[in-house]
Amino acid sequence: MDLEEVDSIAAPMVLVGSLTFVTASIFLGMFDEAVMALMTCICVDLDLNDGAPKYGPPTFHDSLQNMREF
Repeated sequence: MDLEEVDSIAAPMVLVGSLTFVTASIFLGMFDEAVMALMTCICVDLDLNDGAPKYGPPTFHDSLQNMREF
């Protein structure tokens, strides 16, 4: 049986943990870049159009207006 050949589960656990950490870090790094790009775009849009967003879907602008009220 294979379990008799494995002396310790520490090495596979470290490998799985490291791989999981790297995958999560890459995903969160890409997510952070996307959020920062969207925030930069909305800031430029607001700046160029005197505080009234011109581009994007109306539902996004309604949500943005609701967030400003808080």
